[in-house]
Amino acid sequence: MRWKAEVWWSERHVAADGRPRRSEPSRYCFYESAWARRAIAKATRHPQGGSTARSLVVVTLVLTCLLPDHIIQVADSRLTRALPTRIDVVDEHSWKATVVGSRIVIGYSGLANFAVDGSEPADLWLLEQDALRLPTVSECASALAGAIASRFAALSPRIPEAARRQAFILAGWDDVSGPPRAAVVSNALGRDDRWAPIPRPDFEVQHYGLERRDFLLRAVGARMDGVYRVVEDHVQAALSSANPLQRIVMTLCRGVRDVAATTETVGEELLVTVLPRASADATGTGLVITDRIQQALPSFLFLPASSSGSLVGRYPNYVGAHAMIARAQAHNRAFTPEEVRQRYLSQKHQFERRKPGGR
Repeated sequence: MRWKAEVWWSERHVAADGRPRRSEPSRYCFYESAWARRAIAKATRHPQGGSTARSLVVVTLVLTCLLPDHIIQVADSRLTRALPTRIDVVDEHSWKATVVGSRIVIGYSGLANFAVDGSEPADLWLLEQDALRLPTVSECASALAGAIASRFAALSPRIPEAARRQAFILAGWDDVSGPPRAAVVSNALGRDDRWAPIPRPDFEVQHYGLERRDFLLRAVGARMDGVYRVVEDHVQAALSSANPLQRIVMTLCRGVRDVAATTETVGEELLVTVLPRASADATGTGLVITDRIQQALPSFLFLPASSSGSLVGRYPNYVGAHAMIARAQAHNRAFTPEEVRQRYLSQKHQFERRKPGGR
């Protein structure tokens, strides 16, 4: 059976008054497979010359799935900058996954740096927050909402208001016997996955749980549109398969990459975190870096894009009881002395700027 769908401009195509509107259909697409009939029937490149539309581009995609005995989070790694007539890719290898102990994983979408001089990346800011030391997902989310609201109140006026939309998604275990929990902390993202054109001054916390469901899927960042329903259907089918965890992880990864294929703010390089129920045990701290899905261990899987070059491994930012690890990565070759020197100076310069009183 062949499926026909009209392709519309993205809902981020806005009118002069800031409200979303549809334009004329740009073309028709035909989909033959069950997976491909996902209603990605949309164009994600905005018409030229629309600065308002460009300012509403939402970067990245973080897809989180709660299961009775596992939590899975998949995030892409691309950072982009919205310009009046185009979108520039700034970085294909950014860090959008932070793991707290072995209990909670946090992803974010929105402003990637809180300082106009680039000295305060969002992922490093997150690592330093006392909220990550709190014992439950809800307490962590509430404290994070207060911390990010205070930080955004002090943002430079040079950062446009429309660029200040932010969302963090937390998913984790409060204890080994309880259900998984999730929370979204945002000043602009609603429960319907739609971003408000202008952010609120405060950050709201939205709480989620399984509530007698087999699974819960939550996306933060770029709109998934019809892909979301297709991913839901495949996750539901995978629950009755011989290896449900493996199939569900691959389904989530494929969903993010399908969005990346049509959305220029989402990349193909993926960071995958899996936290099983056993990771809620206080003794189960730590994270396993692996090349395949682990059923019983908190684990992390790096899926590079085809154009990753020498990069063969990247690992999530990590906060444990006695350790903090930021921006770890592995390459398939040794760096030259000059490359080592340049990397050292770059990181040293960033560290100096982040010190109190630094510039």
